[in-house]
Amino acid sequence: MEYFLGSIITLVSVGFANKLITKRISENKTTTIRYSQSHVHMLTNSFFDGMMKKRLSINRQSTRYQEESYTRIVVAEEMAYWITNNIFYTAEMVDGTVDRNTSKEVDAMKMDNSELKKMMVIVEALREGTSNDSGNPGQS
Repeated sequence: MEYFLGSIITLVSVGFANKLITKRISENKTTTIRYSQSHVHMLTNSFFDGMMKKRLSINRQSTRYQEESYTRIVVAEEMAYWITNNIFYTAEMVDGTVDRNTSKEVDAMKMDNSELKKMMVIVEALREGTSNDSGNPGQS
């Protein structure tokens, strides 16, 4: 019985509030504000940015295929550098293409300090764009 009485009081108060609000709205003759899709995106972009990064990190079949099929290559001083199976390779460039016959593993133990710094910069360049290569225009 007490729940029935509480629900009746709630319904009466909601009806009273609804009449009061609709009466004030009709008196003020307010206009409805409609937002465009780009404006709503601008307002919510910072909120959903973290969610999109999590969503884009899902391991998909197409992502695995792309990682297996394509190799990122950095070209510096007529030499091409790439990483395959966690091994750092280098090869000479001939007419704008990589000469696979000249490819060899890079031995970091035999390098001096300047060559080692150069290799570290190249490895960072090879690794840096992997999270932003999704092609999604919403990501920077």
